[in-house]
Amino acid sequence: MKLTGYLAILLLLASCDYTTTGEICNHKGADIEVVISPFDNSDYSILKNDQLTLTRWDTLEQKGYFQLKSDVCAPVAMGINSFAPQELMFNYIEIRSLTDTLIISNQKEIHQRFKETKRYHYKWIIE
Repeated sequence: MKLTGYLAILLLLASCDYTTTGEICNHKGADIEVVISPFDNSDYSILKNDQLTLTRWDTLEQKGYFQLKSDVCAPVAMGINSFAPQELMFNYIEIRSLTDTLIISNQKEIHQRFKETKRYHYKWIIE
């Protein structure tokens, strides 16, 4: 009887949904600015975390301007049971540093920048 209980618990745990996370990591050696669109400043936005500091919000163009400190990673995407382009909450991003700016305006291309670093965890490392 105990064996059946243990098997039932094991099956329940094995069938649980899992959460994937996508992070942007700043390894440039200096703070960077991350511009994301569309950004509607909702309370449900994964962009509201302790690692990204909202510095400006352009309501006309729906762009959020964030500061990401050096050697810090910030979650910007989350999915259930997958990490696909549609889990990104934006389809336009600018990565601005003192020396250059990277602009990507395609959700699939943004998604391709993330590499799986461990199970269910993806990182886009900015160097």
